[in-house]
Amino acid sequence: MDCSVINLKCRPKRLKRFVDYADREDIDYSIIEAIDGKEKGLVDVDRLYQRKLKPGELGCYLSHYIALEKSTKGQLLVFEDDVKIYKNFWKKIEKLMNHVPDDWGVVLLSCSKVWRRKYCNFLEDCNEFVSRVGGCVYGTHAYIIKKGAVEEMVRVKFPIDKPYDIKLSSLNVPVYLVNEENYCGHGGFWSDTKC
Repeated sequence: MDCSVINLKCRPKRLKRFVDYADREDIDYSIIEAIDGKEKGLVDVDRLYQRKLKPGELGCYLSHYIALEKSTKGQLLVFEDDVKIYKNFWKKIEKLMNHVPDDWGVVLLSCSKVWRRKYCNFLEDCNEFVSRVGGCVYGTHAYIIKKGAVEEMVRVKFPIDKPYDIKLSSLNVPVYLVNEENYCGHGGFWSDTKC
């Protein structure tokens, strides 16, 4: 499985903390230098969702696509640099993947706790480990994506009509969300997509 972490060059503390987690958990990863939407002068674009995308959301969206396009294996694990990785990560992931239905395309390893509380009716319980997503998920910090889902994401790259995590969770492939954030979660940093 390929592993990537997306990091803005102006956020070295986040990268250092990720490296500490990755070293502790023996995660071999590549660093994807994130596109800074403000620095690149990306402007708000009209979208069909509910509002215009902010430059930070556009940069995030395009940065995730760089990670997808660099993937060479059958599965890709993507981390954002503000993730907190919990102990025994690989052991827990192995157990989790043994309980994910065979039809999966994406497994979301975390999401916004506010989203989970507010929109839990979008989730269909499958087993004690995962629920199938029946709508959009916001605030994703890490996910595993299969090659077929990568190809689908690349196919629907444009138009950029919603934030990346919402587009990812609304793919035409089965998307599952972990029921418990035992693998990783939000690391406590303010999101750069808000800018």
